Amino acid sequence: MLRALLMTIHFVFVVLWGATAGLHYMTRVIGPKLHFGFPEEGKVTPDGEQCGPTTDNIKDFTLDNATSIEEAGEIMGEHGVVVVPSILQKETAQAFRDYVLKANHILPQID
Repeated sequence: MLRALLMTIHFVFVVLWGATAGLHYMTRVIGPKLHFGFPEEGKVTPDGEQCGPTTDNIKDFTLDNATSIEEAGEIMGEHGVVVVPSILQKETAQAFRDYVLKANHILPQID
C-alpha cells in the first residue's frame, strides 16, 4: 500500500515538473519569438520581410467551379487566401446562420 502511494506521488511530481518545465519553455524561450497580430499593411514573408498587398480586387482570389486544385494552390500561394463561394448548400448555410443568431442571444445570458 505504501509502495503504491509513493509511486503515485512520484508520478504526480514528475508530471507536474514536466508541465512546469514545458510552460517555462513556452513562455520564456518560444514566447518572445512569437508575434501575433497583423502588420500595418500587407503581409510578412517567411523570411520576415514585409511586402504590400498582392491585389485590390477580390475577384483575383475568388475561386469558381472551373478552378483546378493546382490553380487554387497557386492563387493561395500568391495572395495567401482564397474565397470559395457556395461551399455549403443554401439550407446548410441558413441553418448555421440561425444557430449562430440563437447562440448569440443565449450565450450572454449564461454568464
